[in-house]
Amino acid sequence: MHLESVRHLSNLKTLHLDSNQLNDQSFEQDIFGYLVSLEELDLSQNNLRTFPSGLQTRVESVNLARNMIEFVEKTSVHGLQALRRLDLAFNRLRSIEDGALQGLAQLDSIDFSGNNWSCDCYLKSLHKFIAKGYHRGQQGDLLCGESGELTGVEIEKLSESDLSCDAVEFEVLQPREGELFIQVADFYSPSYASFQINISGVTQSGNVNLIESKRITPGATRTIAGLGEYPEYKICIESPYTWDQEGFTSPCQSATPRVFSSTQSEKVSTVVTDDVETIIGLVTGGLIVILSLIIVGVLFYKSKRFPSSKFSETTFLPSGSLSFNSKYETGITRTLYGQPGMLYHPYTVGTNYGNVHPATLNQSQQSQQTVDAGSEFAVQLIPSGAGAPPPYPSYANNTTGNNNNEGGVFV
Repeated sequence: MHLESVRHLSNLKTLHLDSNQLNDQSFEQDIFGYLVSLEELDLSQNNLRTFPSGLQTRVESVNLARNMIEFVEKTSVHGLQALRRLDLAFNRLRSIEDGALQGLAQLDSIDFSGNNWSCDCYLKSLHKFIAKGYHRGQQGDLLCGESGELTGVEIEKLSESDLSCDAVEFEVLQPREGELFIQVADFYSPSYASFQINISGVTQSGNVNLIESKRITPGATRTIAGLGEYPEYKICIESPYTWDQEGFTSPCQSATPRVFSSTQSEKVSTVVTDDVETIIGLVTGGLIVILSLIIVGVLFYKSKRFPSSKFSETTFLPSGSLSFNSKYETGITRTLYGQPGMLYHPYTVGTNYGNVHPATLNQSQQSQQTVDAGSEFAVQLIPSGAGAPPPYPSYANNTTGNNNNEGGVFV
């Protein structure tokens, strides 16, 4: 709802907006303040989380049943002197701020049933209100919700001493000279609850002087600097809801400011320096290892992609050698038996063999050649008889290859 939609509704007395899935963002702030003649407001069965604000003093009936409201604050109902009927049944109410209901002098019907009440120190105000008989119109008993041992207990049957709160837990640290760091534990508290942190200095004679007092919330942190005037400091957290709690003592802690000596500072500096050097050394070593692995990987990749020839240049066999190994001879130029000008290009068509003649190879050499080539290429080589003529008149002019098996070497 926007202001423009209600600005001219100054004579409106009854407004029903129930079952419309409205939430807190559905209304502009204090929009109900423009409805100066409003007497009855029905916002039941919506998704409101807070009590509507800005209601005028002429309102007599407010129905907020079946919403999602958790707390009722004093400022929400302040000034509703004409209110006679208030329905907050089946919400998520846990507590009502102290003094919120005391000003509702005309109230004769109220329904708080079906809620999840926290039976602790924040419920004392409602407990007192019920004890005075202001609970006509209830659909059911008011029961404690999830409250430990009191879960399911009827609130009207409790005594005030049963409604208590635990002390606030917190931790005091001194991260550096002349400072205190305070960490408050996170805990449940209503939105209206207030907590005060008090920092005091304690003299040599035991006198306590308040230095600082600030509001603090659950889970908050506080840093206090410039300490050193007092030999001891006292930190306490207090709440007005626990001041009258029987046997309750506000949680306090004492702290003595530390003064770091120059020796301690040098020691800390040395430790930090050593740590830095160690980290640098580890990083450098890691980089060296990574670089080495990269180089090895590159070399391995190149060796697989571009394999080198086992023989890259002409090989001279000693004169008078009786055999040769044909394992690496394919496509390789060799000088046979130490005789210059006799070039051997095995298994190559049209090769110039010079003056080499099968008849010049003795039986042992031919046999050795047959064995080596046969084992290498899984073929049978048959040497020709001694003194047999070559298959062609001249090897020098042979350009057709050995296609005749009458003599020589058959491949």
